Amino acid sequence: MSAEEIYQKLKNDPEFINKVAEAIKPEIVRVVLDEINKLYEELKKVNENLTKLAERVDSLERRVEKLEKQQKRTNKELRYIRRAIENLVISIEEEAIEFLTHKLKKEYNLNVKVRSFEIENVVQFDIFADLGDKLILGEVKARAGVRAVEQLEKAIEKLLKAKPEFQNKKIIPVIYAKRYTEELIEACEKKGIYLTTGFVDLTQLKLD
Repeated sequence: MSAEEIYQKLKNDPEFINKVAEAIKPEIVRVVLDEINKLYEELKKVNENLTKLAERVDSLERRVEKLEKQQKRTNKELRYIRRAIENLVISIEEEAIEFLTHKLKKEYNLNVKVRSFEIENVVQFDIFADLGDKLILGEVKARAGVRAVEQLEKAIEKLLKAKPEFQNKKIIPVIYAKRYTEELIEACEKKGIYLTTGFVDLTQLKLD
């Protein structure tokens, strides 16, 4: 049977059409079933991957929750440490101011108000005393090394730029440190900085 004859029978012969349909139906069913099986296997793999992904997400969520708890504990500990340090620094600053006030009165007979001093967003000093023609400017440290000298010198430069009226006054730099290095003593001696622990004067206070 030629192609043309087959075409005409498919077009005009219902009986022929039914016979052809019956002949190819099982093959179509097998093809469809094969495609369904393939799709099912692919869906199984997708489902397995989704399950693994969900497990990883759950694991990550548990880790994040654990890290958040640890972070909260750390923040709490840091706040406690910060408060302790702030209280310690304030205590040392008050001690330094009281010490220098007493020293100026006892050794130089000067009733001077020693205090902290700050120009907001410019410079800050833990120790400040205006003696008229002289300024005592100082830093208070729990522990101090040579870097404290650099910090003090930079602070003094900033003050003199911000307050030109202080430029004609003699600057008397002071470092009050509970702990110190030998290098700091040498640097203070060289630069004429009064270095003291409050119990021991490591360099001399020179007002003249």
